[in-house]
Amino acid sequence: MLAVIQMPETEKALRRKGKGCQAADVLPMSQAKAMALYALGAKRYTAAMVVAVGAGLGLRASDIAEVRWMDIVDPDGRPKVQVVVRERKNKRTRVVHVIPWARQVFAECFKALNPSPEDPVVRASRQRMWVLVKELADALGIKGRISPHSLRKSFCDFVYSKTRDPIMAARMTGHANPSHLLVYIGRVPPTEERVWREIATAEV
Repeated sequence: MLAVIQMPETEKALRRKGKGCQAADVLPMSQAKAMALYALGAKRYTAAMVVAVGAGLGLRASDIAEVRWMDIVDPDGRPKVQVVVRERKNKRTRVVHVIPWARQVFAECFKALNPSPEDPVVRASRQRMWVLVKELADALGIKGRISPHSLRKSFCDFVYSKTRDPIMAARMTGHANPSHLLVYIGRVPPTEERVWREIATAEV
């Protein structure tokens, strides 16, 4: 019988499997706001939109790239309060009520860029988004493992802080399993985590 030799995986390969997502720290919403407004003030509109869309709508980098201006602003440039977002990973759509500071960024970037409604709000690869987010975090002295996925975690953590209901928060953020959401944002006390594991495997 032939022995199977497993080659060590590169960091890039691990990130593709989701390890990179797990490694991203949760970014408090106040820090996401500070990053977006800093970028806006510096006229770094792409960076500002990456943060505002990622944290304001709770999207992954791959989903940020799919958002069009007509999805988030009206024809006159007024930001929409309710936005329908689509997630490629789970093929789901959900309605998000956009936080005020993100709407401000949408409006000011739209006015400055004067794009076509069909244009993507962010013209950048996932790798470029990672660089932009890291540069903003460094500029503001924000420490830790900050990446575009930290922005989605910021949104999820913010929603949970308002609901304190893992089931509602999971539904609002596009997570199928409430226990996964709580682990994802680091909000699970050991006892609660054990109970969720038992529920998830319980035969009734």
